[in-house]
Amino acid sequence: MTGCAAVGSFANILVMPRSAVGDADPTFNASSEIYPFVYETMKASRKIVSSNLITGSGSQYAARVTKASYIPVGSIGLQLGPSELDKWLPRILGTDEASNVFALSETVKLFDMMIYRDNGTFYYRNCVVAAALFQSKSADGGDDEEILNLQLRIVAREEDLTKSWPGTIPTHADGEDYSPYTHPQLKFSINGTAYDCMEANILIDNGIQAKTRNSLTPNCVYKTRRKIRAQVTSPFTSGLWTAAQTLYNTGDDVRLRWETGTGVSDEALQFDFPIMRATQEPPVVQGHSEIPLQISMEAQATASGNELSVTNIS
Repeated sequence: MTGCAAVGSFANILVMPRSAVGDADPTFNASSEIYPFVYETMKASRKIVSSNLITGSGSQYAARVTKASYIPVGSIGLQLGPSELDKWLPRILGTDEASNVFALSETVKLFDMMIYRDNGTFYYRNCVVAAALFQSKSADGGDDEEILNLQLRIVAREEDLTKSWPGTIPTHADGEDYSPYTHPQLKFSINGTAYDCMEANILIDNGIQAKTRNSLTPNCVYKTRRKIRAQVTSPFTSGLWTAAQTLYNTGDDVRLRWETGTGVSDEALQFDFPIMRATQEPPVVQGHSEIPLQISMEAQATASGNELSVTNIS
């Protein structure tokens, strides 16, 4: 026995922007972005392959084993405050902030990421956000947390195991601008009419494809057709059922907004979907309690605009 193993409590994640694939690696130091996180699964599974030759024996020969191509990929669970969302929304949507508004783009923004796992440092080069999932849920006064969670699916071009953890890293920030949103701060509306909501999910899938071709690691990472979906679970009322049928028949505008207060200067994260279409799913009775209505929606673009814009007031 040699003692204790690495402990997750001492892990850290640093991020730095990158302008282009061929640029020199950014320097990680006290000016880097640092993020507390819930979990991470970022890794490259580097497999080996053996030939399938017939050799007159049931054995596999070591001389005929070689390396296979791999794609570094994984997820990171975050609970971001308004200031931190200002950093990640451009990476999710593709455009920089314009007066608190973030629009969709056909391009993706690159970044590098360094993860310290207590007993080792792992460097991920030329990363992009493949998908982002926002989730919040009511605890109904119970013990479950009601924090707005963000799961990022990240694809990188390379995993480097030779980098050293920087000697100086930034400190974790505190204050209201770094406090995550919670489900009680959510306001859900269809065509301007507000409805109660027990659970809300928003998925932004950028349709990222990674190709290794004749390389061990991806030499091309590109964006295809994106899909933007939202799902809410609300109490079944006649008014909401009518609104849900409109989303099925013709479409309508939908807004999901988390806000810390009622003033215009308060922190807020707002998703505006000009046209949402929904599947029609009648509610069902599963017991004596309140009947829920689940609405599964997909955002649509029009000739005059994209299917989503996000406002983040920090």
